[in-house]
Amino acid sequence: MADDVKRRIAALLGMTKARGCSEAEAMAAAEKAAQLMQEHGLTEADVLFGKASAKSKTNGNGARDPLWGTLARNTNTALIYEFGRATFVGAGPGPEIAAYLFVVLGRAIDGAIAEYKGSQNYKRRRSIDSKRRAVQDFTHAMVRRLQMKLEALFEGVRSSEARSLAMSARDQMFPGGTPVRGPAPAKLRNGKALLAGLAAGERVELSHGVAGAKNCLSLSVNEPD
Repeated sequence: MADDVKRRIAALLGMTKARGCSEAEAMAAAEKAAQLMQEHGLTEADVLFGKASAKSKTNGNGARDPLWGTLARNTNTALIYEFGRATFVGAGPGPEIAAYLFVVLGRAIDGAIAEYKGSQNYKRRRSIDSKRRAVQDFTHAMVRRLQMKLEALFEGVRSSEARSLAMSARDQMFPGGTPVRGPAPAKLRNGKALLAGLAAGERVELSHGVAGAKNCLSLSVNEPD
């Protein structure tokens, strides 16, 4: 029922002079849309924008979290962390794509870290702190490579206007949200860990399906073996 109402309101909001309606028709449609939104407690953002979420281990300040900001920007969505979940807001199908990639790329990073921990470079670290820093260096490098891949993959799809609208919609949906302080600048020390991270990121294959780059729903991800 709620989705039916949203679709009806969206159709009414689409009745504009720019789309061939007369001024009287456009005004009547806008008034009816406003009435329906008031009756059902909806905002324009609720109608025109959607959201999708996935479980998150961090809240914006982890070593891998810069990747999610890049993901949001390239899918024309806005990101917010809430109750252990990362939520992407935007016009469809952006939020669904972002949430899907959040899960798959997160899984790829987890798997790569587990593999790195079996390497001699990691095992030679004697203290817990040095091992932690090595993993951070590895993660930083892998994330950087994945960021570059996302930038290339979504070339021609990114839209500063769509992104701005998504951010406004997020702020309407989550009025109590506060900015997240990202991780401190990384102090990179372990060259071998960095190289291993770059290689791990390179092995994650991101590609569009046969429908072409602008049909983001055809996106496929091949994780490293």
